[in-house]
Amino acid sequence: MIRIVKTLVTAWLVTAALALTAQAEPSIDPEGVVDAAKELIAAEQWATAAETLQSLHDSGHRSPETLEAQGVALARANRTAEAKAAFLQSLALDPSRAADLMAKMNEIEPLATDESRGDQLTVLAAVSPTTSLWVALSASFWFTIVVLLVRRTLWRHGLATLALVIGICFTLASATALIGRSLLPPASDIAVVVKDDTLRSVPLAKNTSGPVVGAGSAAVIKEKSGEFTLVKQMNKPHNEGWVRSEYVVEILPDS
Repeated sequence: MIRIVKTLVTAWLVTAALALTAQAEPSIDPEGVVDAAKELIAAEQWATAAETLQSLHDSGHRSPETLEAQGVALARANRTAEAKAAFLQSLALDPSRAADLMAKMNEIEPLATDESRGDQLTVLAAVSPTTSLWVALSASFWFTIVVLLVRRTLWRHGLATLALVIGICFTLASATALIGRSLLPPASDIAVVVKDDTLRSVPLAKNTSGPVVGAGSAAVIKEKSGEFTLVKQMNKPHNEGWVRSEYVVEILPDS
């Protein structure tokens, strides 16, 4: 009897495993998807290329290069807000690409001539390594000063005052960078609204009679509730409201 039960249980487990295997989605080939996207870009099928790269990103295979390529394709397809979101995601993964990505975003929508559109610059400040650089420079400089003071090298050459002044400047710069960064939201809370949402059935937290957060706006995610997300614009006029979650692209997604 026990042997029969064991056999039945084993057969059931094998059947369940086979069923799960049959239902499982086929694994994606990242190199194959990238090659397909390259062919679509070469053929100037921008929208299809962008969707192809999006399928790659949805599967968890995300890199700064593929996100930048998707941004270019989206820009050529006149999907400006989504293109900026892809560029900013690429930047979040590799801050060293800031200059190149900023140039590409300027091609999409010039920022220098429009002071009210400072959202991308704010996001760049939030994810750039400038603060860490200043802190590292300040710490290493003061360590060197202490060592030289202990060895009396600075006193011997009369450079102690100059060194202390430079050290204070480094410290002030570090403090300014730290304070500035503390006022910015973490990059994980920053998103780009990629489509206008004219919803009126969901009440807005502020500016109830004003416009909803529009496409292309960098925003801070305040709250998530079901299929809606409460966001606040990082740039003026800092509107705050509920938009559909499908219109919000996070700079540092969870997956």
